[in-house]
Amino acid sequence: MAKKKSNLEARHTLINIGNIVIDGYEMLPEGSGDYICAKVQVSSILDINHRRFAQLIRLNLAKILMPEGLQVRAISTLTAQIDGIMLEQVTKLWALAASRGNEKAAILLAACGTETLERRFDRAFNKQVSEKERDDKLTSRILNAPQPWTRMFEAEFESHLARITKLHKKNIRNGLYYWEFIYSWMTPEEKAKLDVVNPALPNGRRKHKIHQMLSDQTKKRLTPHVTSILILMKSANSVPELRRLVQRQYGVDQPNLFDGWQIG
Repeated sequence: MAKKKSNLEARHTLINIGNIVIDGYEMLPEGSGDYICAKVQVSSILDINHRRFAQLIRLNLAKILMPEGLQVRAISTLTAQIDGIMLEQVTKLWALAASRGNEKAAILLAACGTETLERRFDRAFNKQVSEKERDDKLTSRILNAPQPWTRMFEAEFESHLARITKLHKKNIRNGLYYWEFIYSWMTPEEKAKLDVVNPALPNGRRKHKIHQMLSDQTKKRLTPHVTSILILMKSANSVPELRRLVQRQYGVDQPNLFDGWQIG
């Protein structure tokens, strides 16, 4: 059972975790170091309703992570009154949700965990990293909603791929080669997010094309690579031959094609 403490005052600001925006609250007086998130937002970000939220805090794991029980604080700002949860318990709730298969919670934990580890490593190696650089690394190349469809692969690309795979250009198995030669740079976190925002349908296809879920900057940087793969494909007569040409062309694994532009 969540325990609600007496009403406290706080100031509000917006917190960005990659593409996710969270309402953040600092308890007054300023500098206290006590930070809070709104209870309603903690659940809405993870797309869980009141019933499922209640189930989380009754799990055996919840009793281990939060033996004191969920602590809910009534707080007031200049414009609103909300029920809030301390950051320490917010991350534990994400862990509980991730343990039940909630992919958004897993993505948030991965992003925050990576940043925390990197800060410790940076400090240990006396490396100075700006907040903008950290924010850029957390900004996913996968959008939360699709962009309007535009052509990314010309008919020529589809025809040559069908030629070397010996499959019809509309055959779903050709999608494996798009993943291998075009989208292999995605991190596990980005793939997990893609499965959340644009999941595969029962027939194996996705409602939206993958390139509709890419940020404009990502598509801009990816376009020359698509052209390069097409040029190599024209010289290949089979998929194994295309693989050899790609390896000869780049000399590195394809995830490095973004010149260190790694996310997560």
